[in-house]
Amino acid sequence: MVDNVDVAFISIYLKGTTAVVQVNERKLTSEKENLNLPINLVADYPGQIVNLEVVSGQSVVKRGEAVEKGQLLVSGIIDSNTVGYRIKSASGKVMASTSHDIYYEIPLVQPKKYYTGNENRQKSVKILGKYINFFANSGNLYEKYDTIYNESSITLFDVIQLPVYFVERVYSEYIEKDVEIDVKRARELAYDNYAEFAAGRKSLTIEKENLEEKIENGKFILYGTVECIEDISQEKPFYYIQE
Repeated sequence: MVDNVDVAFISIYLKGTTAVVQVNERKLTSEKENLNLPINLVADYPGQIVNLEVVSGQSVVKRGEAVEKGQLLVSGIIDSNTVGYRIKSASGKVMASTSHDIYYEIPLVQPKKYYTGNENRQKSVKILGKYINFFANSGNLYEKYDTIYNESSITLFDVIQLPVYFVERVYSEYIEKDVEIDVKRARELAYDNYAEFAAGRKSLTIEKENLEEKIENGKFILYGTVECIEDISQEKPFYYIQE
């Protein structure tokens, strides 16, 4: 009850091998979502501003200006001569010219998993974040293993969800053996990493790629510099005191 504010009353008692749980849900007052949170837009990484598309807030930078990581771009505080200061949730895009150094290493010999078929299953019940185990502590597990965690909730009459869960952990043993991959496959993996980098940027256009490849110390290496146009803005909440 202390850990879960949604619970008003709970009782647990054992009847033979069965745990009987009675839970009453606390009725909480509804809260309206604040759609006007105080937010600034700051630079997620350095660049030179090429365009601003401010939807809300007040711009504090201009085209052609070089900015550093963390620098304020669009303020959520708007200074008005008629009504004074207004607090807004700044939004929009700040497009900038950026440059990124990339470096990806792909070993030509890599470990590969082989599952042995040995498994250790452990079952328990979780009640308000506390676990009741249905297994004895058997000491150390396998030297190498993967863990699968399954958690299913308990509901009453298919309507009321209780803060009680059945939990099963499955530990699957595996061994590792070194396998060789060819240079073509290593190259594909390196460019996959590069594609993930590009996909993780906002409104990205790659302007110029200066990429090189080499094999060194048993590794395929993709490295170089990428010049881009991208949205460098990042939302950052701030706090203020009204007087």
